Amino acid sequence: MLAVIAAGGEPPEREEFLWFAEKAGLVIAADSGLEWLRAFGYTPEVMVGDFDSTGKRTVDLFLGKHVKTVTVPVEKDDTDTMLAAEYAAQHGASEVVLFGGTGGERLDHTLANFHVLAYLQNRGIPARMLDAHTEIYLAQGDAEICGSVGETVSIMPFMGNAVVTLKDGGMKYPLNHLALTDTFTGVSNRLERERVGMFVEGRVLVLRSRKA
Repeated sequence: MLAVIAAGGEPPEREEFLWFAEKAGLVIAADSGLEWLRAFGYTPEVMVGDFDSTGKRTVDLFLGKHVKTVTVPVEKDDTDTMLAAEYAAQHGASEVVLFGGTGGERLDHTLANFHVLAYLQNRGIPARMLDAHTEIYLAQGDAEICGSVGETVSIMPFMGNAVVTLKDGGMKYPLNHLALTDTFTGVSNRLERERVGMFVEGRVLVLRSRKA
């Protein structure tokens, strides 16, 4: 089952979000993700959080629509988005797309959302973040990058060093057993094919800059 999480960063493109939401079996709002859902005119199945960054009028609106609510204390160990990911994992998600996970005033939350991707990946649930400009996901072992020819792709080590090898080319700069470390990352490569296979020793963060 596809689960979609609406988090409280930069709102996505409305049409893209609605396309995924229509196909999802579960849409979860994480705290202030409710604000842009309200602007989109969309009602989620569940809302999770302490709701300290969401206006009372917005919360009351969705409570009035009888949205299932999971309220947590303001002082807690996990972010609201991580709690939404845990809810998705516990309720049958086999794939997760996270919107609103980047941008905004909280860079720390953007970085924390990379660990949300790791939490899901560790449980065998493919997950990615989408905003208007970028697709972000973690890769390890046999992996694939899909996009349009000419798009920029950056590959960075995540939580330790990594080694990346392209299986059959497909990018401007060849990656043949390329070691990525805390002092050397694979920023700004370029797709020369729409599908590129690779093998990753360790784990990497893939950031694909999508064409408008």
